[in-house]
Amino acid sequence: MLSLVACAGSDPVAESSSTQAGALGYYEFTLEPAAELAQGENLFRLTLRETGGTLPIEGAVIQVTTGMPSMGMDGPEVPAPVEIGDGTYELRDVVFSMGGAWEIICDAARGGVGDTAAFTYEVP
Repeated sequence: MLSLVACAGSDPVAESSSTQAGALGYYEFTLEPAAELAQGENLFRLTLRETGGTLPIEGAVIQVTTGMPSMGMDGPEVPAPVEIGDGTYELRDVVFSMGGAWEIICDAARGGVGDTAAFTYEVP
């Protein structure tokens, strides 16, 4: 699992972007916050590509869950994915109720093919 922490004097949004292959190897997931992470509501962009990063995955059904594994709790809201085009989806209502390490799990499926990726972010 990937843990991302911004360093002083750098761009925390750029450093919070992460790309990884899905657990089953079908899709490549890129998750990026739209702004610096904060407690409360956050917006993320999820980009899906076929493995190798060339063809966008459009029309996918996306399910997102959040949680704070160290506290044994789920996120207070279920993020609402909205497709914005070219394999990119906005994840709205990503709520972090406190500072610490949060996990965002993205499940994507299209045409009977599904994959999943988990990302960890440190919220100040």
